Amino acid sequence: MLIFYGIHEFSKKVTDKAQVFCKTCQTKVDALEQQSFNMAHLFFIPLIPLGTKKVWICPECGQDPHCRTRTSRAKKILLCILGLPFLAAIWFGEGKPEDAGSMWGVRAVFTIGYLILLYVTIYHQPFVDSEDEGNSEPSA
Repeated sequence: MLIFYGIHEFSKKVTDKAQVFCKTCQTKVDALEQQSFNMAHLFFIPLIPLGTKKVWICPECGQDPHCRTRTSRAKKILLCILGLPFLAAIWFGEGKPEDAGSMWGVRAVFTIGYLILLYVTIYHQPFVDSEDEGNSEPSA
């Protein structure tokens, strides 16, 4: 049996407009705030009201201009720590003699990937909005 269910947005309208820097498309845009009333539906029949929802939309890329688009440094460090035992298992784990040729390829690929991850983590560049780059005044 096929069941159609989901969320439907009723009365979607633009409620606000603001000039912001979009972190996704890296441009200064007039973002729009959209408000809608959401309902859960079953077979396209609205059943449960879920309330109102407000979202900011970038007109250039269609994404939320305030959302984080880069991986944080803490997550990269955690991945480096968790990847080290995995890398050690690849290098020092015992494998079948007939898999020796393919294991060298796996070792090389994962080692290069881990070294790239280390480089990106160590030389992490924090995200700076273009609005804030020109402001060199100390905050009081």
